[in-house]
Amino acid sequence: MAATRNQDNRGDIVLTGNLHGKLGLARRAGLLVSGHDAVKQCVSSGKVCLIIMAADAATRTRREFATLAENMGIPWVQVGTKQELGNAIGTEDRSVIAITDKGFADSIHREIVI
Repeated sequence: MAATRNQDNRGDIVLTGNLHGKLGLARRAGLLVSGHDAVKQCVSSGKVCLIIMAADAATRTRREFATLAENMGIPWVQVGTKQELGNAIGTEDRSVIAITDKGFADSIHREIVI
């Protein structure tokens, strides 16, 4: 895993207020897709610029989306918990979300990875 700006004492990436706000703004702007099936469909359509997975998502889910992202050449990160991702976008717990705008994706990715 790359060095990050926002790691807790276990090395997990935490969802900071700034990142939380960017995810909420992306959702309100219609530039974010959430949920397993919706993200898979969006990846298949070629519209995804960044995949974000919760650190506490099921191992199978993390492996599935990491492989999918790598095969499609889409950057991906693991950040926060399912509850934190859901809270950030105003929904129930979410294991995986996708950003469909390159500008937002780049901004969010820069926020996470040094």
